[in-house]
Formats: sequence, structure tokens, C-alpha cells
Amino acid sequence: LKPDMLGVGYAKVAEGGTQLSTQVLHRAGHAIDALTNDELVDAILTRDDEPVAGYLPTKIIRHALISNLAFRDMQYEDMPFVFELMARHQLDTIYINQVLYAYVQRPESITHAYTVQSVTDKLTGLELVQQSLTKMTTDGKCLSANWRRSLISVLWLASVNRRSLRSGRVARQILTEYKRFELLDKGRTFPTRYLKMKTLFYYWNSRWIARKETDNG
Repeated sequence: LKPDMLGVGYAKVAEGGTQLSTQVLHRAGHAIDALTNDELVDAILTRDDEPVAGYLPTKIIRHALISNLAFRDMQYEDMPFVFELMARHQLDTIYINQVLYAYVQRPESITHAYTVQSVTDKLTGLELVQQSLTKMTTDGKCLSANWRRSLISVLWLASVNRRSLRSGRVARQILTEYKRFELLDKGRTFPTRYLKMKTLFYYWNSRWIARKETDNG
């Protein structure tokens, strides 16, 4: 086998070595899976247990395919890189259903300690993934899943901003994301009434924070 990309299962591990969770695509009866781009996108976006995440350390990619790609100068750069790769190439991916990578969970890491820069980078990353998805032939299920996951991520970041950052810069970028979701379009269907009300709450809260200009930038 000479795949374009090789993916592996991974485990989330505490700093002390305790294994917190195991992420593999299929747990029994599948040594490996051959995945098309559509199947890879489906595994990343529609599975809540994240068996195939955007983390690049869980992947080995053919060098010729990434010679014209570059990491952006930002945090959370993995997902935009992986989706841009798929937007450019129809990959033959082989996924090994074994835990071969340990993802250590550190409280001080960028995924657990939020700053204005890390939050705005996360928001930028969500937008870049969406741009790549629109270039791909992706079914409605994956587009809907990405819409929902992105909205929930933006709501979480809006909550972080409201509770601790109080940044006008973050609030303005969140408002830009809300417009992308067409939240003011009455035709948009929300999965639940709760999510709709939560969205409206953080939308107006972000407008208030943006007006207050609480940051210096």
C-alpha cells in the first residue's frame, strides 16, 4: 500500500500518564480502513468522539502533496492545513485502528488557556475550514455537521469572552462569524430552541462588548 496519507488512532492522556480516552475509527474487526476524502471529512465532522481529528501528529502525509502548502502564523493551525490539503487533492488515506499517538492534556496548553490571540485564531481557523469545505464536493450531512460544530464553537468562545476576556476585538470577530452563519435569516433552522436562544443571547452580548471597546486594540 502506498497511501497519500496515513492516519492512526490516538489516546488523550493526563500529564501523570493516566489514559483519559481512546479515539479509533473502528474498535473491532478492522485493522485498517481505506478512506476517500468524503469519508475522511465525515469521520472528522460527524463523529462526536473525534476518532479522526485534525491533529497533524496523528497523520503522515506524502511530501509531494504538501510542498506548496504552508502553515499559517496562528494557533490552531492543524485543521485549516488538513482541510486545505483535502480541498486541493483527492487523497487515498489509510487509517490504522490502533492507538499510536498519545495526546497529553496540559492545563496550560493553548486549548485550555484562552487569550485574545488564541480565541481570534480559533475563530479564523473555523472560517478557513469552511472555505475549504465549500471548494470540495461535500454532502449536505457534512456541511450541516460543520455548521453545527462551528456554531457551538463560536458560542463557547463568546462565553469565554463574556466571562473573562471582555475583548472588543474578539466580540467583533464573533459578530462577523454570526453573520456567516446567517443568524438573522429567519429561514435558518436551528437544531433546538435552546441553541437558538443561546445564540441570540451571545449575539446581543457580543454587540454590547464590541461597543464598549474594552480592549486597547
